[in-house]
Amino acid sequence: KLDEFKAQIELSNLGGHGVLEGTYVDVRNGADCSGWFGAYDLGNNFNYAHSDARFQEAMTYFFGDRYRNHLNAAGYLQPTSPVKIYAHCGSEDNAYFIRGTDVTGALVEFVCLGDSVATQGASYSDDSMVTIHELQHATTVDTYSLTQDLGGFWFDEAGSLNEAISDFMALAYLSPGLP
Repeated sequence: KLDEFKAQIELSNLGGHGVLEGTYVDVRNGADCSGWFGAYDLGNNFNYAHSDARFQEAMTYFFGDRYRNHLNAAGYLQPTSPVKIYAHCGSEDNAYFIRGTDVTGALVEFVCLGDSVATQGASYSDDSMVTIHELQHATTVDTYSLTQDLGGFWFDEAGSLNEAISDFMALAYLSPGLP
């Protein structure tokens, strides 16, 4: 019944190729093993029902683009290149940011937004707070160091502060729009 509450919004900063790639984020379909784009419309009209998996891709693009545009306006955009986000990331019932290197040694960074196993039809991409929290990890990690991780353990001080900064930034950004 979520479609009863839908509102028309405009997607900004798109690259104009009919997919959800833009200046600040690049949203792909994680359920597709190819990692390619799921949502496609030559006219950049990404209007989908909530039950359509492409809805989560468009929603992720909307909030990711708005947040990173906000960071850019504040002079705080890191990384400066678009962050790749996988909606419906099938690897876990979770959401996370990861940074590593590929087989050539090139830096690879992306956000993975999974789908809920416990609540069928729900996705972490449905929650703007989760999307922004994970995108903030990309900013925090790249601001800290392009070569070092924020600690090797989930329970260390650097890792804990990284989580706290992502929570704080997501809450601070979204709080003006909350009732």
